[in-house]
Amino acid sequence: MINFPCFICLQKQSLDTMKRLKIEDSIQEKTLRKIMELLLNIDWSLSSDELENEVNIVFRGEIGNADPFKQIKDINNKESMKLIEAIKEKIKQTDADKKIAKATLAAIAGNIIDFGPDKNFNVGKTLQKFLKKKRLPRDFNYLREELLTANTILYFLDNAGEIVFDKLLLETINSLRNKPFSRISLVVKGGPFVNDVTLTEALSIGMNEIPNVEFRKIGNGEPDTGPNRKSAIVEKWIKEHDIVLSKGQANYAGLHSYKNIYFLLIAKCAYSASVLNVPEGSLIIKRSI
Repeated sequence: MINFPCFICLQKQSLDTMKRLKIEDSIQEKTLRKIMELLLNIDWSLSSDELENEVNIVFRGEIGNADPFKQIKDINNKESMKLIEAIKEKIKQTDADKKIAKATLAAIAGNIIDFGPDKNFNVGKTLQKFLKKKRLPRDFNYLREELLTANTILYFLDNAGEIVFDKLLLETINSLRNKPFSRISLVVKGGPFVNDVTLTEALSIGMNEIPNVEFRKIGNGEPDTGPNRKSAIVEKWIKEHDIVLSKGQANYAGLHSYKNIYFLLIAKCAYSASVLNVPEGSLIIKRSI
């Protein structure tokens, strides 16, 4: 299926980012022309995450900034940290059998932090809305059971800011298990890509302090930044872990063909909602089988 809406969205995202960064008009025009030229000639059967990689390589090169969202990522982490204590208190006051549900809802709510499909997000309001939910998708029951019994976990992270709530989810799970995971493998981007989390942002909020954690990197489309989501290397990672979690739309686009992955995300655009067969804005907990 050709992702026609993604071609428009990627151009708009690039323009919005340049305006936010106050890039001069002549560079904006040159960059957009380069991106349009790329999209005219690229393989249109690529998945949306692969298209994003290629567009963002051109974008970063044309504006002369290897990590244009660096400051924004730092701000997102700090803003999420301001919210986390109140969420911890809510989880603390929740019955033991519902703590993982609350932490999972918070982690998915954090997925609203995205400068791709929806730059006008409100994390606080999304948290309030999601934490009130009484019923979760059916696949949550399988997820909860596996989180408590699995020995190893592979966790594909998504955005800066969002990772503060991912850390809380892992901490909550560990507090309820009979013993810690023997290995928690956190997957980050191996190079800058919009507001996606890299090792730098993960370390800045102390994700390395989680017991038995290690980090793995997937590529941003540039050489030596890590493997593609569809590579044999990533397939091997998936097979060697007892449970796999994937956050966000781009990870879903790149990983949905694999079996036994739990996808946690918000359907933030009309195209993703149509692929997932849900209303736009829906909370998703989906197990691939």
